[in-house]
Amino acid sequence: MRISKKLEDKARDVVTGSKSNEDRTSITAIIESELELTLDHLQSLRWLHKNQLMTLLEAECVIGTELLGIERRTRRYSPEMFPERERFIGRLLKIDQERRRNTSSYEEKLLNLQDRLLALLNKHRHLTPEDGN
Repeated sequence: MRISKKLEDKARDVVTGSKSNEDRTSITAIIESELELTLDHLQSLRWLHKNQLMTLLEAECVIGTELLGIERRTRRYSPEMFPERERFIGRLLKIDQERRRNTSSYEEKLLNLQDRLLALLNKHRHLTPEDGN
């Protein structure tokens, strides 16, 4: 199991195991609320990234279909095939650049949220009494 998955599972355990009737203004309760918010941000970030990738994939499929159509309706070495084909290939390259940029941004944001989650879990661990250790 990946460390990030373990980290998120631990944070979920802390959030679900928190006492709902406890004073919500205590430092521990505030940290638990921040943990919950950070987990929600992680989930939203993953959902957004997945949707962005799906949108880019759909665009690639449409362009790929158009490229196949160009090849079918024009003769093999027809001069009118090349400019249109190059335009579609250029669009594919732009989609690839956007995917790389999105993935880089996603990874950076994901790491920042995971760092925040780790810091909050460490604070929570220091503020709560040990269970039998």
